Amino acid sequence: MNINNCFLPCAGFGTRMGSVGKVIPKPLWPLFDSTLLELQVSYAKTLGAQRAFINTHHLSELFKDIINEEDLTDLYEREILGSGGCFHNFKKNFPQITSINIFNPDSFLLLSQEDWDAFNEHSKKSDHVLIGMPCEKDDQYNRIVVDSNGLLRDIVGPSEDAPTITYSGFGKVDLSAVTYKPGKSNFFESVANPSNNNVTIFEPKDPIEFWDFGEIEAYKKNITKIIKNPESRLFNFLKSIGKITKLNFEKLSYASTFPSVINFSGVEIVESNPGVYLSIKSLSNESRVVKL
Repeated sequence: MNINNCFLPCAGFGTRMGSVGKVIPKPLWPLFDSTLLELQVSYAKTLGAQRAFINTHHLSELFKDIINEEDLTDLYEREILGSGGCFHNFKKNFPQITSINIFNPDSFLLLSQEDWDAFNEHSKKSDHVLIGMPCEKDDQYNRIVVDSNGLLRDIVGPSEDAPTITYSGFGKVDLSAVTYKPGKSNFFESVANPSNNNVTIFEPKDPIEFWDFGEIEAYKKNITKIIKNPESRLFNFLKSIGKITKLNFEKLSYASTFPSVINFSGVEIVESNPGVYLSIKSLSNESRVVKL
């Protein structure tokens, strides 16, 4: 896949991550030996990304170390610009970049090489190309309405009658097809507006893997699911880059001798209650361990 530039939106408030989301920005939540953001950047680079951009707002100072370590370019938002405004801000600051690939930092979409190649070819022929994926009728994702030509026609909420396809959060935006608009805006209003007839939905042909870590219960559930599925693409990706090194398969635990204890805190856990343990810092900069 040929990706020159990728953009990872990181400016959200993390409201779906409970009280811990108020002190740890969602992209900086740990996943085994790394953070969601670092892993997503690594994955983008395996697909050929040369340069990675992020936007920050909520707790932006906590991103500084990763920005330096990963050589990221940050578009800090003094006032949050929303899912559409961040692309307009990108266009304003980097007018020489005509297209950008979107990678959602709180989820992972893993396609076959054949589908990534097909997406890349598709992207050369259309303005905006968003990757669609199937979902279940009771999933709480918004749904996309696609016509017979593969064009996006509408965005609808989840319901029994809604289409069972949703936007994955990944795709390509043609910035040259976006008319600059300052201020806050929504992605499907000011960037990939269905009424403009220039948004194509790419549907992979092979089975996909999609891992959602954007809500606290999904975060906990999918961590355990990864451990139980060592044949998955995500597990093998983590293994290939050396980011899942403290796993105890027998006890389904991580960095712990206790069964079902997932220890991402960086310190030894002395209690045996199953769960996910993180380390957070207080306003006085003291660290403490919390169990989700």
